[in-house]
Amino acid sequence: MTEIHMHDPPLTFRPATPEDEPFVTRLVPRFVEFGLPSGHDPARLQVSFHRTLNGALHRLPAGHAFYVAEQAGVSVGFILLEVRDDPLTGARHGHVSDLAVTPEADGRGVARALMIRAERWAYESSLPYLTLSVFATNARARALYAKLGYAEDLLRLHKTVAPDVASTF
Repeated sequence: MTEIHMHDPPLTFRPATPEDEPFVTRLVPRFVEFGLPSGHDPARLQVSFHRTLNGALHRLPAGHAFYVAEQAGVSVGFILLEVRDDPLTGARHGHVSDLAVTPEADGRGVARALMIRAERWAYESSLPYLTLSVFATNARARALYAKLGYAEDLLRLHKTVAPDVASTF
């Protein structure tokens, strides 16, 4: 793994704009390329990710943030951050909705830097903690989040319902 070093151009962050749509759209397939748990259709998920990201680019809700990471003027990743209410406690908190980096930025510390930017946003927004969701099959992302101190607190389980389920009772 090659991290960003002192001799690399500095990594900067800027708010995403509608003009970033081609860049963001180009990274949507990255959300499914690691393999998905059974029962998930990659094409449908890509449509859903694109709809969410495109909507945020054009109509970002108040309090949310959408950042693009750049290095030497080239976009290398993005992160979409939301303000949510915790379903268990009602506490308002930050949520990492989506994060992606270019294949060229893989292993260079860009995702880590975006996550640190997310923590700064949460702190500056007076949000006490961040949550995120990650597919169980995305081992690389899960390892990064664990290194950054994120821990599981609620697991979502998934089962595709068989067509004959009504006849089993």
